[in-house]
Amino acid sequence: MGADKAKLTLSEIGLALEEFNLKHYPNVQFVFDGRSNMYTTAELKAETDSISILDVEYNKTVVFIINTKVVNTFHMNKVEQYLKTGSSNNTPHEALHVLDVVLKNTLTSLRFINNGKSFLSIPRYISEDLGDGLELWEEFYQSRVIGWKPYINIDVTNKGFLKHQPLVDYIAVDLCCDLYVAMNQANINKLENYVKGLKVNFEIPNQPNTKRIYRVNGLLSSASTFYMILEIGIGNKEVIPKSGVWNPKEFSKAVQIRRWVILNMDQYISYSDIRNFEQYLIHSGKNLNFNVSPVSSIINCFLKKNWTVNKGLKEVTNIFKTQKKNTNLFLVIVPTNSSSSIYGIVKQASEQIVGVLTQCIKSNTLTINNFILKINSKLNGINHLIAERCRPSCMKDAIIFGADISHIGSINNSAPSIAAVTASYDLNLSQYAMEWRFQPPFEEIILDLENIIYKLLNNFKEKTNVIPKKILYFRDGVSEVLREHLVECELVAIRRACLRLNCFYTPPITILVIQKRHHARIFPIHHIDMNGMSGNVCPGMVIDTHITHPTELNFLLCSHSAVKGTSRPTKYHVIWDDSYFEENEIEQLTFYLCFMSARCSRSVSYPAPTYYAHLAAFRIRSYLENKTININRLDEEQVKNQLNSKLIENTPMFYI
Repeated sequence: MGADKAKLTLSEIGLALEEFNLKHYPNVQFVFDGRSNMYTTAELKAETDSISILDVEYNKTVVFIINTKVVNTFHMNKVEQYLKTGSSNNTPHEALHVLDVVLKNTLTSLRFINNGKSFLSIPRYISEDLGDGLELWEEFYQSRVIGWKPYINIDVTNKGFLKHQPLVDYIAVDLCCDLYVAMNQANINKLENYVKGLKVNFEIPNQPNTKRIYRVNGLLSSASTFYMILEIGIGNKEVIPKSGVWNPKEFSKAVQIRRWVILNMDQYISYSDIRNFEQYLIHSGKNLNFNVSPVSSIINCFLKKNWTVNKGLKEVTNIFKTQKKNTNLFLVIVPTNSSSSIYGIVKQASEQIVGVLTQCIKSNTLTINNFILKINSKLNGINHLIAERCRPSCMKDAIIFGADISHIGSINNSAPSIAAVTASYDLNLSQYAMEWRFQPPFEEIILDLENIIYKLLNNFKEKTNVIPKKILYFRDGVSEVLREHLVECELVAIRRACLRLNCFYTPPITILVIQKRHHARIFPIHHIDMNGMSGNVCPGMVIDTHITHPTELNFLLCSHSAVKGTSRPTKYHVIWDDSYFEENEIEQLTFYLCFMSARCSRSVSYPAPTYYAHLAAFRIRSYLENKTININRLDEEQVKNQLNSKLIENTPMFYI
């Protein structure tokens, strides 16, 4: 038979044979020895056929290819002759073996449970509870005895048999453990001895499609003892975040700032405050192995009360052009209560016209905090990594995309929407390049996604010298009614981009839709599950039952620790998955990506790639200050508002 018998029970193999014989030998009795031999009372013609049966353990159909042919003939009258005239030297072993097979098949057909050479009878009534997770069953052993005539010897015993019960009942009743308190080592050892080697049914309540059957190999530590582990500093030192927060003692890959310039646009900030900030930056950088040289120049650029955007843009542009040579960074101090126009001027001049890297900071926040984290990442440094030993397997050889669409104005506004897509360009999934496009107002589908994906795939290939083996696409800002349309349009665009890269390149694609705006909240019932003084759930809390989709992969994840108020979970819905990832695997990856934001040393509320896409779309909005966009000629407007190519090439993460 052409099937993996090691993974199937004898009853399932027998079912396939029954169906085969009913079809080809309807009036012939047969028995099966559990291996490859079938015994009948009549000679049969050779047949070949495929038979499909349902494997109840794995809830899938198994196809058997069954071939029959006559290989031998046994004469059962040899047993009778042996009883009359035979001796020990000429025992008819073949015929007696057939007799053993017949007896065993008879008991199996009566639905006794076979346990080696013995059989267990399922209790008809309530069985006797023996404690320790056992109940009393009747067991008997049968054997044929060839004496003066054939006999069947039956030895009956009573035996403790495992109770059919939820595992938590065994823990609560037989081990007398509180389900909300950690078990001591003695009870853990008892539990492991009880379940090791057994098959257990796993099923999420009210979700029949989640049923799985597993064989227990052993027990692992409690889920509460598993931690998200980050690598930081030289030598990849490990740090374990607590409640989603960690202390960034060193950077995994730190850069050096040899020449930098401070552009002060706030006339009310003193020179001494700026110098103090410089020293604070240098000192704090050393602690993070982030070396900062003394500032090269401090330039004042105070905009007068009657200033215009065009005049301010020209003045800032000239400063950037004059100081551009060999400058790693322009640190721009903007007035605390300044309008968005000043920020727009700085970003247009630096990122579109001149091609220099800038970091803006308000004059009332001249403290480091997360400031150095952003600068290091903008200059191609790496702040932290997910520890290699705890990375989910789906991270390996993957490229991860984040996508978002920002709608600028009101429904009556003629301003275009902005689509932004980010994509990892390193094997650690820590660095992300960005592409953006203008779109018609309130267009919800990314129209030029094929070209965007193609360009970002090429970028990944150039940076890593490999082609990603799988694609994960985290999409934000899609309503439920548009999800089917999203698959029809954006999934097809991703596939076309892959085929443009290579006509044989068809990686598995997984698409997750992210929903941040909803009214679901998660509250812990037990005090032990509360996080800090706020009483919120701990970061990493997942809900994937009851209030989620009954058949599709859908879950709520609270990945962050709220600074104040109630933590708001994020909803995720897998609308396409060529990789057939396990639910736990997707949930773990999603949670881990929430730790990869380079802007802070705490987990954020949704995955960093999508968070970056949101930041990128917001950055593009700053390029539109004092500009009128012709929505009827968006292709031309896209060209006119392009970023400086050198900036993108040298510092791909300028936008964070």
